[in-house]
Amino acid sequence: MQTVFSSVFRAIRPVWVFFLAIALCGSFSSQAQDIIYADGNPNPPFNFPPGTAVGGGAALNVTISPVKAGAVPPITMTITSLSFEDGLGETVICGPCAGAQVIDGITFQSTGETVTITGAPLAAGVGKIIRFTILASVAGEPCQRSYTLNVERRPIDLGLVLDRSGSMSWKYDGSTTPDKTLSRWAGLVRGLNVLSAQVAALDIPGDKIVVRMFASPGVIASPAPFDAGLVAMDPNANQLQATYNPINPAGNTALGDGIIAVRDQLLPGTVGNNKAMIVFSDGVQNTGDEVKAVAPNAFTQTIGGQKLRGNANEIKLYTICLGTTGHNPQLMQDIGGANGGLSLNPNLVTTFESEAQFAAMFTLHLANILKGNSPQFVDIRNGKFPVSSGGEFPPPPMVTDSFSVNKGINIATVTLFAPARYKPMVTSIKVGSTELIQYATKTSGDGFTTFAFRTPFNSENTTKLNGEWKVESRLSANPGIVVPYVLMVMVDDHNLKANYSLVDSSFKVNQAVKPKVTLERRGQSVANAKVLAIFLKPGDDLNDLIARANVDFQVPADDPGSPDVAKLAKLMEDTAFLNKIKAKDQLVDLLYDAGSKSYTGSFNGTDVTGVYQVIYRVTATDSLMGEIQRYHTENFYVRFPDIDVPNSQLTVTRNDSFTVITFRPQASNGRLIGAGWGGAISLDAGSATIEKVVDKGDGSYDIIVKGDLSGNIKLSVAGEKVIDGKIGSIDCYMPNQGFFKRIQCWLESIGLPAWTIWIILLLLLLLLILLFRKKKK
Repeated sequence: MQTVFSSVFRAIRPVWVFFLAIALCGSFSSQAQDIIYADGNPNPPFNFPPGTAVGGGAALNVTISPVKAGAVPPITMTITSLSFEDGLGETVICGPCAGAQVIDGITFQSTGETVTITGAPLAAGVGKIIRFTILASVAGEPCQRSYTLNVERRPIDLGLVLDRSGSMSWKYDGSTTPDKTLSRWAGLVRGLNVLSAQVAALDIPGDKIVVRMFASPGVIASPAPFDAGLVAMDPNANQLQATYNPINPAGNTALGDGIIAVRDQLLPGTVGNNKAMIVFSDGVQNTGDEVKAVAPNAFTQTIGGQKLRGNANEIKLYTICLGTTGHNPQLMQDIGGANGGLSLNPNLVTTFESEAQFAAMFTLHLANILKGNSPQFVDIRNGKFPVSSGGEFPPPPMVTDSFSVNKGINIATVTLFAPARYKPMVTSIKVGSTELIQYATKTSGDGFTTFAFRTPFNSENTTKLNGEWKVESRLSANPGIVVPYVLMVMVDDHNLKANYSLVDSSFKVNQAVKPKVTLERRGQSVANAKVLAIFLKPGDDLNDLIARANVDFQVPADDPGSPDVAKLAKLMEDTAFLNKIKAKDQLVDLLYDAGSKSYTGSFNGTDVTGVYQVIYRVTATDSLMGEIQRYHTENFYVRFPDIDVPNSQLTVTRNDSFTVITFRPQASNGRLIGAGWGGAISLDAGSATIEKVVDKGDGSYDIIVKGDLSGNIKLSVAGEKVIDGKIGSIDCYMPNQGFFKRIQCWLESIGLPAWTIWIILLLLLLLLILLFRKKKK
């Protein structure tokens, strides 16, 4: 019989560990299976000495040694076999083994009297099962034992920061509704429920979660089991929907307070765990210790000086923004980008598309947080249930979706989103001819159903997940109309390492976007893939359209923000307006570059301001993995270009207490930057400060300044210069200035005082007199 001693090492970055001194061939507390001894003696005279743990964060240090009471040397130990399994088959490293052998940072070595296992397991090793066998002889008595090491990712402390302000009771388009099931909060709860279903499939021991809500006056206490600090992900994550569904949104948007509250739970948090938070907000921050939107320390600190990630930047922030106008999309993008994470922003076109995209956002960020250690998306597919036909009573409509899952997968999830009122259901999930639904763990909620699969299904079932999948879905009745749906497929794959990036972190109108994708299998570049980047761009400049629109609107009193959201809600009632802003797609083939071992391309269609989306679709055929299919998406915000100051209607008025700077900023492409940018207006003017910014809703602003503005000042919007000089020089920016005014402004621009114009004019007059006299002679 053979003993299998299972030890689990967790890794994600060069790694943390633990472990003991393990003795060979004796009774021990771990469960023994298939015990066999080389000498045939079932009870050889060996025993285990006490083990000593190595602290979290230390490198792996395991010593295996035989012990026999009263035994004397010679002692010999040999590693007779060493291999690993990664889902693609068994790879033999050696057998018998001589000298040091290394597998993904872990060194195995026989030193004669002991065997040592040392080093820091690398992220590349996550998901591997390492097996080795040791033969020992003490005073002529032989003993053999085999060991299994499962290398897992490092556990995570995950924080959720949720906007519970009054605007979360609105519909997706910004209009108010008494029906809570149509509200943004209902969509948020649905997204949490979908997240919990994915977490249940991917959770490992040690994963923890903490949740905080924010609204005025600051942080809002969560109900149990999330009322304290970090709690175990399993089983608490499956309580997210039940816990937060009864909540009624109200109050203002205290974004900074919410982030800091979760930061203080993640730090110190669990020693050795990775730390990340998902931050959701649908509106402009308008209360509490706000996140700084202007330099210095923009997007990394609050106005009160609190660091969002902690003093040592231990936490990564991933943001979700529900909103496409004004400064808020860029604010949330910059918070993610400046703090080690990414930003997602669902596209507001129709209610269902918004619902499905929003519900998937938390799961998309879970994949981003665990990037490099799986999970990965096979596909997120938009489809439509057709109108059924066939007789007086046609059957309910049905659709079939197909996709490929590669080899080496032991965890997969399938999620169907569709409007709940039509009672959608998945009736069959097959790989090849094998029906899988009977083996699934099913989670259902409002408008979605998730099926999670983990192999082996049981000790006797050898079914694999790789192959061609077919998913059949149908509605419970025939509604007589086309009904949209979204199918999301995710797998846990540790063999394919995929990385997606846009190279730059921020973009302005007409700036090229350069997507880059790298694919590796077992450390080798995959060079034969087809990689397509699909860019979805706004149909028009939404900020400019809203600013110029002449519509009646009213800013809701339950969460007052900038007027752009209220105006947009009114405009979204117009079908022609919806068609005008509907996203347009452009396809970019990414070509393989052997030098950088990556797929690259260029997108040059950033001609309007707004939220863009890029979808990557990857297909490849690999000799080991078979058919590979991958999907990834992210959003990026394209900001207005330079401010065209002469055409921005800039004026200054003064009274005894304040100076008011009024302007309607227009970009150099002729478009108004629009409403919603008040929080991004910055003034650097010595002791003078901005008391208040009044957003008028038509793209114009009144900046109320308190203090002396007699010196040099710098006024900017989102980092774009408006004034850089003396306040008196504002006339220089006005159009149609006369000849002498232009000379005066030029002199001031090179640092000369305005009165020097008179000296220059006097010199010019003297020069003309001299020339005239010379000509007369």
